[in-house]
Amino acid sequence: MRAGRGGCKNPSMPHANSPDRRRDRPRYGYYALPVYVLVCVAPLCVGGVLCWVGSWADLPWARGLGVGLAVYAVVQAVGCWLGVYVLPEGRARRARRVATSLRDVSTDTLVDIGAGRGVLTVEFAKVLSPRRVVAVDLWTREARRESPAYDRSAPVFAHTAERTRYNAEVEGVLDRVRFLTTDATCLGIASESVDIVTAGYVLFHLHEGGLRRSDDRRLAALREWRRVLKPGGRLVVFELTHTGWTNVLAWTPAGYVASRLFSTRLTADYWAGLIQATDIVVESVDETRGNVVIVARRPLAL
Repeated sequence: MRAGRGGCKNPSMPHANSPDRRRDRPRYGYYALPVYVLVCVAPLCVGGVLCWVGSWADLPWARGLGVGLAVYAVVQAVGCWLGVYVLPEGRARRARRVATSLRDVSTDTLVDIGAGRGVLTVEFAKVLSPRRVVAVDLWTREARRESPAYDRSAPVFAHTAERTRYNAEVEGVLDRVRFLTTDATCLGIASESVDIVTAGYVLFHLHEGGLRRSDDRRLAALREWRRVLKPGGRLVVFELTHTGWTNVLAWTPAGYVASRLFSTRLTADYWAGLIQATDIVVESVDETRGNVVIVARRPLAL
């Protein structure tokens, strides 16, 4: 794939050693698991201390508050488990289903933006068998530190090229995958050179400042993705929405309220509108349980 024609600095590839391979299946991990553990364990520990202090000092209010916090912790743990791991469709299964729906699309080159641990990279490569796959992310600490668009509040851990390389290898697609360290708004990939661009929960993390109500970076990213797409090429966007109890449970009630207060209300229509604002034609919108998948097409050249 040609690079460097988009007016951006040429991206770099991380030099990674092979990880320890003790299993023969992909390890996509659990999104934000440490955060969920913290929001459940912290009130449980505080509640336990208050119960002990209330019993030792004969303080009924402390004992009652401790029991309340402990009950909340248990309810929150069950809610997180349901909202993140039970109610939504599995990430790999959803990626496989969407990729299968695109089997009739010509796929020589695929670019996965914000590849993370590679669930979209791997599943789309397996189903569509493109000749070239580019997994794009800010793979290194230096790249994340220097990127003005990196969302440092994102509860994402251990998304490294090594882990993604492992997943691609055990699924038999590593020979086609190239790892690119660059920003989602400045890919450094040649214009009109890509058949399919996928992006999993990337736009959600592109915002301006603390109040997440600006669309500037999201639109800049979409314009960049359109630029690299061939005429007739497909854009596949996976995103969150502020709809349904699934996401209330998944984000925890406090996190959900904070997200609603400090960001634009996220709906399927909002995401589709952003995509169409960059002259990309939306072909399908599939919203289920707080998640939406939008398939769009760059119009053919006149």
